Amino acid sequence: MYPLVSIIIPVYNTEKYLRTCLDSALNQIYPNIEIIVINDCSTDHSQAIIDYYFSMNNNIKVVDSKKRLFPGGARNVGLDLSHGEYIYFLDSDDFIPNDAISSLVHLALFYDATIASANHQTIIGPFKSRDNRAFGNSFIDLRYHKEMIDDCNGVVWNNLYKHELVEMLRFPEGVFYEDNAFIYPIFTKADSWVKTDSVLYFYRRNLQSITIRSKLFPNERILDVYTVLSSMKDTCIDLGTYEEYREVINKISQRIAIYPLLECSIWFGISKSDRTTILNLLLQYIKNTY
Repeated sequence: MYPLVSIIIPVYNTEKYLRTCLDSALNQIYPNIEIIVINDCSTDHSQAIIDYYFSMNNNIKVVDSKKRLFPGGARNVGLDLSHGEYIYFLDSDDFIPNDAISSLVHLALFYDATIASANHQTIIGPFKSRDNRAFGNSFIDLRYHKEMIDDCNGVVWNNLYKHELVEMLRFPEGVFYEDNAFIYPIFTKADSWVKTDSVLYFYRRNLQSITIRSKLFPNERILDVYTVLSSMKDTCIDLGTYEEYREVINKISQRIAIYPLLECSIWFGISKSDRTTILNLLLQYIKNTY
């Protein structure tokens, strides 16, 4: 028997890359997959592409959201619709090799791990990051190595999760940096984690994406970091894991809290005096809170 895997794909204005993404999900050699695609109010031709793929494949579920959900809210819709024993998140401008799901399921079953992760390769335009394939696997018993949850890179893609880990968890909606509020609480709940050095995910640094552009120009979305950090702590409290993981969660929060400082320091189109004022206010807030 092959356990069902739910691949959840939120989509927002990625018509340029969407076919590659959907083809990579559909071309998996693993035989038991459901694909859940959530169109998050795209204004380009993404919906037409989704509709075509839906008409040609019976293992795709499609949701056309009538209100902007942002990635967190779109993924929540996918989680609500998922039936898989395992959950996998794939961003619509990224893609995966055809053995990605089969490799991760094999790892999870072989090591009896609640999370299985792989290496990834970054693509920027026509350029790829160096591929350091070592083909080694490592197993981590998180019950005895709590500090290792800080090694999960703060992203939800490229991981295979047992459904029982995520069934009570949801992303904060309408904010950026939402991955952090979801991934770290998951790891506090997980018993074990297996990682492979094999590259099973291709992450595209789309320079036109809202996420990238928001890092380059003045915007108040940088304050979403602090909403997310509060949500992360509250979720751990709700799960009953915060006290056990307090030290590592606080360490992670302190590191993430400085992100707005780093982003503001590289903003374009802002005067030196305004930048200094914002940086000082942020720094004071971080010192007082974290």
